[in-house]
Amino acid sequence: MRAGEDSASAVADGPLAAGWRWLWQAPEVAAVLGKHVEAAAADDAQVLSATALSIIAAGQLGRGLAVVDDALAALDAAEAGEHLEIGWLLRLELAGAAKALRLPRIGMRALADVLTSATRPSIVGAALVRGHSLLAGRCGHRSELAEVLAIAEKCYRGDDRVDDDVAALLRAAVRVEMARWHRRVGELGAAISAAGEGLGLLSTLRHADLDSGKI
Repeated sequence: MRAGEDSASAVADGPLAAGWRWLWQAPEVAAVLGKHVEAAAADDAQVLSATALSIIAAGQLGRGLAVVDDALAALDAAEAGEHLEIGWLLRLELAGAAKALRLPRIGMRALADVLTSATRPSIVGAALVRGHSLLAGRCGHRSELAEVLAIAEKCYRGDDRVDDDVAALLRAAVRVEMARWHRRVGELGAAISAAGEGLGLLSTLRHADLDSGKI
């Protein structure tokens, strides 16, 4: 997600909105807030948003596989209730779980609806980066794979609902994926260059503590 950190929030303020803001800086805090709101929420929209927050935070903490069943149930609820952005974010998490299980085809199936239907640029960008991570090493079309990441960065730049610091983090994440890919194909110089560009983006953060070290 983390691409649409405010998109799934069902309230304008309070602990749920605070939880979405904490996703980058302290996902463990976001997870706790999500569980708190999920238990106390007064309506289905808040419950769904809080559940999604907890699931995405678990993914940030490397526990995405443990919440796959919850993510599938939440996705069914989101799509039944036409909470489209929450559904797209959950699909990103499920694709991440598929990657961890080395099931790229299942991951790409999870992303298909995001890539064809999502209207928010940063969510499309996140799906492109996730798709690249699923296909890199399994697809020989190197120029096309490079173009995928270039388009993802344009998507991040083009979402006016993402503030400058979060946009910088997302663009740095693109550089991480670039560096990983170049290293995989033996292009060490290009990998070092991409990593350096990512560090440069992190140096532009107005609030340096927003980066929890995940990037």
